Amino acid sequence: MKGSYLAIFLFATVHLRGQDHPVNTLAKLKDYEQLTIDYRMSGCYYQTNAKLTVTRIGQKLQAEVYSPVYSFPPEVQFCYLSGNDYLLLRTKMLTPSDIGKFIVFENQLRKFANSFISSTTTHRYLVKSNYFNASITDGGGQWDGFTSLLTAWFGPFANSPF
Repeated sequence: MKGSYLAIFLFATVHLRGQDHPVNTLAKLKDYEQLTIDYRMSGCYYQTNAKLTVTRIGQKLQAEVYSPVYSFPPEVQFCYLSGNDYLLLRTKMLTPSDIGKFIVFENQLRKFANSFISSTTTHRYLVKSNYFNASITDGGGQWDGFTSLLTAWFGPFANSPF
């Protein structure tokens, strides 16, 4: 089973490379290495934060999505992010199809690295791993690839801002 999963994973990587999606950071992860994406979206009257981690465990990749823990002090009329505390929302072992969706996401995200479009809605991505580190802003707010990726991997989130 492990060998067939790896063969499908490598086939998905090669197949997508032919479709102009050459970068695949997940394929580079070694056992227990992790890729983390801190996502922040803000607009005129709202903001949301989330964190996505992908960890290699043997031949498999495990994804986890987190929501920040907010504080609502009674003396103020707004909430704020309470330190670096995050609440685990969902966990999933990635399928070859999920990996393919991440490859497309990663390559589209890299295109925004040099984008200077400005809008009132911005999506910020802080990516950390041993192989891909970047702070990328989608200033136009048109793409919203993070929400699309989470929905594709985990399904819709009830009452979720992302």
